[in-house]
Formats: sequence, C-alpha cells, structure tokens
Amino acid sequence: MAVMRRAIDEGDRLAALHHFLACAFIQPQDIAAWGNAAICAMGLGDEALLLRIMSTAIHHMGANAYDHFRADIAAQGAVPESLALLDEMAMQLLEESEAPGSDGVTLRMLDGDGYQSMTTLGLGET
Repeated sequence: MAVMRRAIDEGDRLAALHHFLACAFIQPQDIAAWGNAAICAMGLGDEALLLRIMSTAIHHMGANAYDHFRADIAAQGAVPESLALLDEMAMQLLEESEAPGSDGVTLRMLDGDGYQSMTTLGLGET
C-alpha cells in the first residue's frame, strides 16, 4: 500500500492504476482496489478504461462496487452533473451484468495446488 500511496503522491497516476489493478486482479473482492483503479482511470481521462474497470468491478461486486466508487468521488468533490452521468453509466452496466448469457474472458492463475479465476466482461469483440 505504501508503494501505491507514493505513486499517487508523485503524481504518477498510471503507476498507481497498475498497482490498484494488480491488487484487484489478485483479490477480486477488494472493493477499494476496484474503486481506486476507477478513480485513477477517471483522473487520466480514459473513459473507455473507466468503463472496463467499472464493468469488471460490477461483475465481481455488484452494485456495491459502484456505490463505493461513487461515495469516494463524491467525497472528493465531484460535481453533481458528473455524478449523474456516472449514475446513468452504472445503471447500464448493472443491467448488462444481470443479463443472461454474457460472454467474457476468464483468467486463471495458479495458486499452490489450485487456481484463482476471474472473468472479465465488456471488453468488446475479439
């Protein structure tokens, strides 16, 4: 966590984004890692990446992922218009995540004798 704080303090949002995403991929139920990764993507102005992160976070954590992210950015002074646009995006992502038959990519990582798996959604066509 100290490395991530240092990266943010130095203004290196891209490095912080990579650290938060690595943490989220290793621990998909880490709601703070997903939220911080989304905040970094937003700070970088990368809307497509923000959508992908939120889509994957919502897939793993449901509405709680967006609620956590929204509370964090509201506390940081996000303007109501931005929050309204993000709410609209989140509603669409939640509807998509609940739709049956969603395709995605599953990543499996060795973990001792077993493996951890994570499925990502919303990455577009291959």
